[in-house]
Amino acid sequence: MIARRWADAGRREARTQGALISAAIWARLRTPHHGVQRRTATWSFIALGVPSVALVALLTAAAVLAAGCGGSSAPTVDEFGRSVVSARDRVDFALARITRAQSKDDLLERMDEAADAIDDAVRDLEDVGAPERLDTGLSALVDSLAQLAFDVQATADQIRQPGFSDFLAGTKGLSFESWDSVNRAFAALDAQGIEVAPLERH
Repeated sequence: MIARRWADAGRREARTQGALISAAIWARLRTPHHGVQRRTATWSFIALGVPSVALVALLTAAAVLAAGCGGSSAPTVDEFGRSVVSARDRVDFALARITRAQSKDDLLERMDEAADAIDDAVRDLEDVGAPERLDTGLSALVDSLAQLAFDVQATADQIRQPGFSDFLAGTKGLSFESWDSVNRAFAALDAQGIEVAPLERH
């Protein structure tokens, strides 16, 4: 520890260094401790005339708003019903286009587009969601549509392989087991009050 003694001129002298420390330097203001700074900020807030009860209410409201931004409520039955019908119509239209192909290349292109359209319908259904009591029905529909999209794309990829040209003799012969699964999912939802028609046989 550095021993210090008073100098006659009102200054302090550090014995180990021989340096004179001006009294003006010792008189300079020091930066308040962090705890003091926090208390000062709090006092300033109170000094502005904000009652503590009002402050608590403001902080609580801010917390509620922040929590509300993190999620969304489930759709109504009507909103879910419109989502299901829209998905059904888009899928049915995409499948119908396949049977109107005029050439092999046209057929394959329409099948690729149909698979993409069905995948898009699945994503839209998932984005909208379902009321709690219809969650199981939505899951069954999404799973069956996803399988149908896979089957359509897999069939198109198979047709592209050598030796499958004879398969094109009649495109109306295209049939997918997942097509039946989709209609069973639609029928289950219809029984729960969601009015939706089955996919047509094209």
